[in-house]
Amino acid sequence: LQLKELSVIEDTLDSISNMRYFLVALDDMLKDENNVVWLESVNNNISLNLKQVNIGKTLNDNLFRSDSTSIILTSATISTGGDFDYLKEQLGLNLSPKRKIEFIGSSPFNLTEQQLWYLPQNSIDGNKFGFDKALPSQIYEIVKATKGGALCLFTSVRNMRNTYYELSNMFRGEYRILVQGDMPKSKLIEEFKKDENSILLGTRSFFTGIDVPGKALRCVIIDKFPFPQPTDTIQQKLNERPNAFYKYSIPEMIITLKQAVGRGVRDVSDKCVISIIDGRMATAKYKTKINKSFDYKKTGTRNLKDVEKFCEEYLSE
Repeated sequence: LQLKELSVIEDTLDSISNMRYFLVALDDMLKDENNVVWLESVNNNISLNLKQVNIGKTLNDNLFRSDSTSIILTSATISTGGDFDYLKEQLGLNLSPKRKIEFIGSSPFNLTEQQLWYLPQNSIDGNKFGFDKALPSQIYEIVKATKGGALCLFTSVRNMRNTYYELSNMFRGEYRILVQGDMPKSKLIEEFKKDENSILLGTRSFFTGIDVPGKALRCVIIDKFPFPQPTDTIQQKLNERPNAFYKYSIPEMIITLKQAVGRGVRDVSDKCVISIIDGRMATAKYKTKINKSFDYKKTGTRNLKDVEKFCEEYLSE
């Protein structure tokens, strides 16, 4: 055999050997019920991806169990239903024998007076037929009542784009409408702050990172409960488990919802209408868990006139 032929044979044998090791490793990954493995194609490049469903044991073994480490976990949104049970299970804190001190502080804001929660009388459950079609007109009525100053948050790009199109036709230039994708996020927020009567539309990336104290943001509108995306690989794996909806989906949704609602009141002098248009706010079996997650006495209404009065008084201050 020629040297060139020997080189080709050697490369082929190396490839076969590498493929064998790869297949053995892949088999081990697939056997582990805590792993989610999937193929993804981007620009004609195929990648193999791996995620762990539960990272609690890994965190406990490598971080929380250490006797020499003290850890502080803090956030405005990590409690669900008035406790940290979901967080502790997800992060593996319930596996550690170390002493844990839990504290839920009170808000520096008087949210009973600074917020007005509004649910339209004609609200439709977010998972029911007709919800998407009714959404733009419901948002239109709320924005008319607040005279702009609205941050509208959507759980899908389709709902956001459809609402943008409908509102543009309904308002016909009466209010400036800013929409995610037209310019960088920071620029959109800057423009929104400049015009106290503008409307800003965004999806999940706008549920956090928006800090607009003052009258430019006097209304937060959320289209529906922000449940985890059903196409997410981890979520698909979790859905195979018993009681997955109540054990995983609802706590995740509540955390995301709290982040979105938190865009409203940013200062002790702020006032804000909070409107989650999803009819399940009034009909869902789990509505009590949601209410407990916002652990203060809420001022609520289903009368649009109350929204008008609330914003008129705020704008006149």
